[in-house]
Amino acid sequence: MSVLQAVRQNKKVIAITSPNASEGKSTTASNLALSLAGSGKSVILFDLDRKKPALYKIFEEEYKENYELGELFNGKTPYSKFCLRTFKKTSLFLGLNTYVHEDYDKWIKNGEVAKVIDYCKKKLYNICYIMDSIVHERIC
Repeated sequence: MSVLQAVRQNKKVIAITSPNASEGKSTTASNLALSLAGSGKSVILFDLDRKKPALYKIFEEEYKENYELGELFNGKTPYSKFCLRTFKKTSLFLGLNTYVHEDYDKWIKNGEVAKVIDYCKKKLYNICYIMDSIVHERIC
């Protein structure tokens, strides 16, 4: 299914994947999320790229305690204290990593990533996320 078909069919989760770096995943996901938020939808954009998180650079964000997605998954930040970033008073929320986290595969295997995505789906957010395709197979 193409991204355009997914948007037209009002799919709640859209994954932008690629096995290689520098193929435009972050740019594509950012533009799609901004477009959806601009049309009035509440959107969460997760950076789940285990090799080279880049969304924090695109949105000009820096590390903040309680805002690091990887620290939520590894237990350093409890769910009760975790915060999503809000992009410029829009309905776009960001789940970012500002550095590479070593336990990435463990988060996938123990279900932490799926748990967060399922929680957000229940809250009726539209979710875009980026990751490499090998890991995507294990979540969906």
